[in-house]
Amino acid sequence: MKSPEEKQFALAQLSKEQQNVKYDIRDFPIKFLNTEFKEGGIYIPEYQRHFIWNAASQSKLIESILIGLPIPMMFFATDEKTGKLEIVDGAQRTQTLVAFIANNLVLKNLTTLDTCNGFTFSDLPSSTQRKFLNTALRTIVLEDLTTLDNRKEIFNRINTQGVKAAPAEVRMATFAGPFVDFVKTLALDETFEHVVPQSNVNISRKENYEMIFRFFAYSDNLENYSDTIKVSSFIDNFTRDNQTNFDKTRMLSEFNRTFSFAEKHFEYGFCKTKKAKSVPKARFEALAVGINLALRKKPNLTVQNVDWIKSPKFKTVTTSDGANNKSNVLRRIYFVRDSLLGDQ
Repeated sequence: MKSPEEKQFALAQLSKEQQNVKYDIRDFPIKFLNTEFKEGGIYIPEYQRHFIWNAASQSKLIESILIGLPIPMMFFATDEKTGKLEIVDGAQRTQTLVAFIANNLVLKNLTTLDTCNGFTFSDLPSSTQRKFLNTALRTIVLEDLTTLDNRKEIFNRINTQGVKAAPAEVRMATFAGPFVDFVKTLALDETFEHVVPQSNVNISRKENYEMIFRFFAYSDNLENYSDTIKVSSFIDNFTRDNQTNFDKTRMLSEFNRTFSFAEKHFEYGFCKTKKAKSVPKARFEALAVGINLALRKKPNLTVQNVDWIKSPKFKTVTTSDGANNKSNVLRRIYFVRDSLLGDQ
């Protein structure tokens, strides 16, 4: 049983947090959402995801609206300086509506309205177009006193209740600050992009950022990695600890040194083949962190060849089951480190 004092503390905290989030519920016609988004009155903040819905997912939303199914509420927030509406949750839906009305979306894979497959907005009867534009979507609008941190927390909670946002997306919203900005800058480095290529889909899900987060977390905190914690949590903790205070000069030097070394010595960068367009995480961790640890021991390291990258041993340590077990993480990273140092 909780003591009266404990209950009182809990009540005080509950009252405080409830005051931090105040909102109104409004019904916005789709026509209004479309116009305001195009004119900038409704906008997507930086911490939101890039547009990732495919045509089939977009078509399902349009079909649901056309047949009158309820649409999950969106979350907006009033910008206290401009009066504009910031999208906290609903960017994918809003952009889908705008694309459809502009005839930039061709409906596909519809099951209930299968006769509308291949239609654009202008192909619909004029009466259906008007009804669609006048359909109101229920939206929660947070008051302008709701802090940016609270908005990010709402985005975080909404997008971790299902398989929606990738770990890097949530991490960048939750721990926004100098370190995340630093990672964003590094992701644009041409040498890094050449050594660790990413598909457009992976980039849209911030997988390039994920690789850099992993590089620093494993390089600087490998001894604290544990089987009892998820990889995403391990990297989140590292990001939180370095959110505003980190050794930027040293990290930048190691980042540049590692990927310049890789570009010089590895024919295909970190890719398995010349035509590969992405790099598996286990392979990336082994090579990037292994190189960095080797260069920490011998900054002027030179090697005759890296033929071991084609060896059965390297393939085994980077593709074995339980890739995130601590023993396997250490095995693949130390294999690369020791191979470069000539200790294998």
